[in-house]
Amino acid sequence: DPNHPPKIGTIANKYATVAGLEGVHYRSEWIKVSPHRRYWLVADMKGRSISGTAVSFFPKIFIKGFADFSAIADGLSEKSLAEIGLTPDEFANLSDEKRKALIKADIKRHPERYRREVYRWYLACRNEQNTWKHFAAPFPPRGGLPENVQWLRIEIYAYWPPGKYYFDNVHLYYDPRSPTTLPEEKPRT
Repeated sequence: DPNHPPKIGTIANKYATVAGLEGVHYRSEWIKVSPHRRYWLVADMKGRSISGTAVSFFPKIFIKGFADFSAIADGLSEKSLAEIGLTPDEFANLSDEKRKALIKADIKRHPERYRREVYRWYLACRNEQNTWKHFAAPFPPRGGLPENVQWLRIEIYAYWPPGKYYFDNVHLYYDPRSPTTLPEEKPRT
């Protein structure tokens, strides 16, 4: 209820803070990419992380890759159903032809709702000094992006310990040293 938000703890009760519960995410817009390419992510970050022998907590900048799954869509999201004024039960009781027509129209209006995560990597922002620090790394670590990755999103994520985290100059670009395309290399396990 927006009129009665939950009480959130202070630094004195750090386990009841946003940092202790879920952390804070910031997502970029959709970025169209080419498979088999290698990219660089660079960023500046200020904020204190914790590193130790048993445990490490640090902000991360995730790169999440998405593929289009609209070709196998057989339903509508809750948001799409709400927009057209239908409940899940009402949608399920429609004829196959009507459901397929609604799905096709929704795919045309909201293609992003049919994208699913198929790739994930993160840039570790370890900074125990709480000063501005520059971070940079190529991704994927080996080879190029998988064939099915069509879009990327940059997601900045800060959580523990509670405090202030600042990010600046977050940039994504093609790796200028790599050839135009690289084969995908599976993770080593």
